[in-house]
Amino acid sequence: MEQQGLKEREVAAETPRPSEGFDRKAFEEILEEKRAVVRRLDKIEENKDKTKEKIYRKVKREYEERLSGVMKRLAEHRPLLLDEARSLARRRNEIEQRLTTLGEQLEELKFRRMIEEVTEEEFAAEEAPLKKSVEAEEEEKRVLEEGETTLQRLFEEAYGEALDLEAVAPPVAEVEEHPAIGPAEEEPFETSEEMEATGERPAGEEPWARKGEESSDDIFFEEFVSAEEGGEEGDVIAALEEGEEEKIDFSSTVASSDLDERGLGVEVNELSPADEVALPIDEAPGGHKQLRATLFISKGPDAGKRFVITEDHISIGRNTKNDIQVNDPEVSRKHATIELENGQYVLKDNRSVNGCFINGTKKEIAILQHNDEIVLGGTTLIFSLSEV
Repeated sequence: MEQQGLKEREVAAETPRPSEGFDRKAFEEILEEKRAVVRRLDKIEENKDKTKEKIYRKVKREYEERLSGVMKRLAEHRPLLLDEARSLARRRNEIEQRLTTLGEQLEELKFRRMIEEVTEEEFAAEEAPLKKSVEAEEEEKRVLEEGETTLQRLFEEAYGEALDLEAVAPPVAEVEEHPAIGPAEEEPFETSEEMEATGERPAGEEPWARKGEESSDDIFFEEFVSAEEGGEEGDVIAALEEGEEEKIDFSSTVASSDLDERGLGVEVNELSPADEVALPIDEAPGGHKQLRATLFISKGPDAGKRFVITEDHISIGRNTKNDIQVNDPEVSRKHATIELENGQYVLKDNRSVNGCFINGTKKEIAILQHNDEIVLGGTTLIFSLSEV
């Protein structure tokens, strides 16, 4: 009997101690040991009248000491379990926020269809990826909620008290509410062709992008450059305002008849990166080499698509009327534009909700360089220049 007790104590001593992060398997092993010890203590009480008082007290004391050791090891896991509960609660809160955003986008899309701003085909094309995202988020939320329920059960059994998920959940940061469509997106959408015909830019375009007219916008432009002198935005503007030098021809090898039929400023191209020879602008001999500008989607719902830029102004966004339409719910309807100015391609944020990031830095306006990484919402694009 004593040898058996010693053997069981040796096994208990080998029970894994908590490592970095919550180890559910190790925790459940200790919890099972607690159950076994409690069962033995119950049996000791049931049979105490069948042995001498001295033996009863001795055996009971052994199991009480063993239970104390088990509870000590469970206590070591307690903060790790609470951290895991907080992590699950935080992730669930993030999913709930994304679901709220997706729900608002769906509601807005339905309203725009109701007022016949979008056609039935456009509605179906935009609704499908949004619904798919909702389903994926709801499935992930379900898995997290199952994990939270399991932690509640383990916590209550181990420590004899209820785990209050609301108490351990981290505070939800107050997120500034954005309208589903920013101010720049409230104006009727104009395609590249319409803007060329009217000579106008979208209402939300930055004043410094306008040229050839004196107005209050020009006064704002001067104040902006003065305020930002020496800063990144000022550097970009200064680069765009440089004197007219020899320009590089950015014309594409793509047949113009194909583009005229589609009315787009880009062409979907199945070329692989190996088919293109990279040639940065400043390395073009004499500045007269014809370069082809392309955007390759490396990450996101449209990963693998490649677009050849063939116009001086293209639009990117979730709306199907964009030159480059992105099926990403985190991308705004009219997220950004790329314009050719003074021989350089310039990316401009169109007051998007999630902004534009160039090589990891958020930018309102930026001159694009070969191999720049552009992140719009959950979509990553690679800008490249290659010799025609």
